[in-house]
Amino acid sequence: MRRSNTVRIIAGKETKAKLKALGKAFVNCWNEVNKLRLEQYKKHEPVDFNKTEKIVYEKYKAVLHGANVQQVTRKNASAWKSFFELSKKKKEGELPKWMKPKPPHKKKDDLFLLIRNDRYKIEGNEKNTNFWSYSAIINYIKNVAQEYGIKVKLVDKENTSKTCSLCGEIHENGRIERGLFKCPHTGKVINADLNGAINILHIPESVKDRGKWLKAQPVVYRWTNGAGWVTTSYEAMKMKAVNQEPMIRLEGTIAF
Repeated sequence: MRRSNTVRIIAGKETKAKLKALGKAFVNCWNEVNKLRLEQYKKHEPVDFNKTEKIVYEKYKAVLHGANVQQVTRKNASAWKSFFELSKKKKEGELPKWMKPKPPHKKKDDLFLLIRNDRYKIEGNEKNTNFWSYSAIINYIKNVAQEYGIKVKLVDKENTSKTCSLCGEIHENGRIERGLFKCPHTGKVINADLNGAINILHIPESVKDRGKWLKAQPVVYRWTNGAGWVTTSYEAMKMKAVNQEPMIRLEGTIAF
């Protein structure tokens, strides 16, 4: 399934005016957070993505709703991170001479709506749409799982993408590129989706106080000829990660 959905909206005059006003608000939100980050960059200061997001969030949350403001600021942050990555490759001589990376630009007349997938719904004939809502996907999974006797548990995904599944700590800038997560403590790089999935897997089934959450502790599964699938101690794997020592691969085994 695509990460984003593009739809064509056929609207009346009044609805069109409302959508246009909303589109301008999204553009203003983008331009404002981009300006704050550009000012930090021009002053040779580290771009503080969290601080700039909070400033814009407070201003636009009443108009665009908080979740949608976050979508805009994080989309802009992704553009900045791509710029930094390209600039680094440029300095290292990995890009063509003619290519000159530039910071994210200010949007002018290109209005847009950036809405999180659980903040809208499509009404009308479902056959006219080519995508599902978040709730529809969950219900479909539940129905299929029920047929096979599988129990589905919904968990809170908060901080699962920011938490490192190797060291158990939260790292705000753990994502270095789209799809990659790097642990500042161990220096290890892991697929970002896999990292989040491991954290979700180890969320306690019953948590009353979020402040008492257990740290994510990934399990390493190893196939052995004698015992089949066995698990390796998390603490042992953690020590190996910290020491940056490769796993010992015994003859006749496959390690993951």
